[in-house]
Amino acid sequence: MVLAYQWTLAVAFLLNGKIGKFLCQGVSKFFKYRPPHFDELTGARCYPYFYLWRNMLTSILNKRKLFLYGYKPSVPVVFLYGKKKPFQFSSRKWENYLLEHERCEIHGVESGHWIMKEATDFLRNLIVRRLKDLKR
Repeated sequence: MVLAYQWTLAVAFLLNGKIGKFLCQGVSKFFKYRPPHFDELTGARCYPYFYLWRNMLTSILNKRKLFLYGYKPSVPVVFLYGKKKPFQFSSRKWENYLLEHERCEIHGVESGHWIMKEATDFLRNLIVRRLKDLKR
């Protein structure tokens, strides 16, 4: 299901225009998820799926460059996810890794996929706090 979801959205990004919008909104309808900004959903918003899969497939062809294999962030990571999403993409292993590293944070937000639209105040306050921490 995850592959079908992400690949359809990657194709929506590539095609963009009316077809991309149709595919993007079609995926939303299929999962019975109609956000308040449904009419704004277009293929242009699907670029993360395209680049994720392009990089993964490229790394399979280039054995010297395994995509994210052994990846270790070089800076503190703030990981956010919407608790109300139809399904999650992160693993417990990734969350445990972050919990073991100083200044990393994990937040399950009371929202769906679009945290920036559904939990604006939380996100704004988090960003402001993290930027203030950088100044110290």
